[in-house]
Amino acid sequence: MTDTPEAYSASEEQAIFPSRDAALERIANRHMGFDTLRTRIGPIDFREVAVWEVKDALEAAYQAGLDAAGSTRVAASNQLKSRRNPSAQ
Repeated sequence: MTDTPEAYSASEEQAIFPSRDAALERIANRHMGFDTLRTRIGPIDFREVAVWEVKDALEAAYQAGLDAAGSTRVAASNQLKSRRNPSAQ
């Protein structure tokens, strides 16, 4: 196994990366008023959304991506440090 973020196992990835779907659902709820992003087949899946709601949701999603990338870098860096120096734990 190499000391790169790509070398994470599925369980390590699950622990490091927050739930993308949950984050998207929170953003859709907070900024666009959707209860869920699950398809329910019918008129309940459709609603009018103002352009500023879409803009706010996109900005929130962009920021969430930046935050996730930053925390991923920190987690990856910490994991690399602990792999290089196991006695430091």
